[in-house]
Amino acid sequence: MCSIYPVMNPEFSVLKVNCSQPIHGQYVTVQMFNRFDSLQFCEMKVFGTESCGQPLGMASEEIFDIQISASSSDDWDHYYYTNGRLNADHGWCAASNDSLKQFTVDLQNMTVVTGIVLQGVNGAPKRIAVKTFYLFFSNDSISWKWEEEPVGQQKVYVCDQCESTDVYTNDLEMRFNLLKGIPARIVQIKILEYYEQPCLRLEILGCREKVQCGTIMSTPEGTVASPNYPYYYGQDKSCWWSIEPEPGKHIELNFISYDLAEKEDSLEDSRCRDELTVYSGYGNSSIIKSPDGNLFPKRIISNGKMKIHLQSCFRYSRSRYRGFFAHYKSV
Repeated sequence: MCSIYPVMNPEFSVLKVNCSQPIHGQYVTVQMFNRFDSLQFCEMKVFGTESCGQPLGMASEEIFDIQISASSSDDWDHYYYTNGRLNADHGWCAASNDSLKQFTVDLQNMTVVTGIVLQGVNGAPKRIAVKTFYLFFSNDSISWKWEEEPVGQQKVYVCDQCESTDVYTNDLEMRFNLLKGIPARIVQIKILEYYEQPCLRLEILGCREKVQCGTIMSTPEGTVASPNYPYYYGQDKSCWWSIEPEPGKHIELNFISYDLAEKEDSLEDSRCRDELTVYSGYGNSSIIKSPDGNLFPKRIISNGKMKIHLQSCFRYSRSRYRGFFAHYKSV
């Protein structure tokens, strides 16, 4: 999209662009052309609704191994189906005599699926990747549906990037968006053609359900922990806990475990990072925030009620981080 504005007019102060049709994306880039003087942006706003197309948890392991299956595996160590996760070591490869070459993920709940991301086999010296494939969707693993393109014919998805030796690497993330979101519980990919071997690493994209987390606690003593502790607490979380002491008392919070995920390299330009914030009283001086677990105090005493907030970002790699576990009591 290219627009021209009278920026040299002294009365001009706002640049505004209206899209002629909806645009789905993750980043907005502004690039100036034919400028010989300076133009300063004091503020930039993007107006729109939050969209789908976010990772559902293959890379981060929010989707557990038990939810993954395959028609075969070439190697029970390096190329087993549980290695078929985006950015994982190695990958999944079907056995050479497997006529189905199917990789299946059970999301366990009805989810609007909007696409997938594929990679080849990590660390392979040759181009080992999927060339063409089918996608199937089901609610019960009995009745299956798929996209049609052209109408009346099942769509064959083609990896165009795989053809370019200048662009392609086995770690290149190749995104395939559906024509429109498809509600499904089970997603299956069937490999049709491939380079060298039928192998892949996969992420599923879709509409993540906002799950409420956190609670209000008013008992004299108890514990508070991140969701799913001692397992990964999940992507895109915003959890609030409120601990209310007995009248005239305070809250003493002792952390037993604190293990938050570090910021990913792919998000280096983003402000988002996993953080735990403890509000231990009134005013900014009582706010304790520490990303990546650096210098986070083990023991905190509040001035009255205490609030705890956990925020997490989307992830594109495995996360073995457990979150936090703490014990509290009124003092």
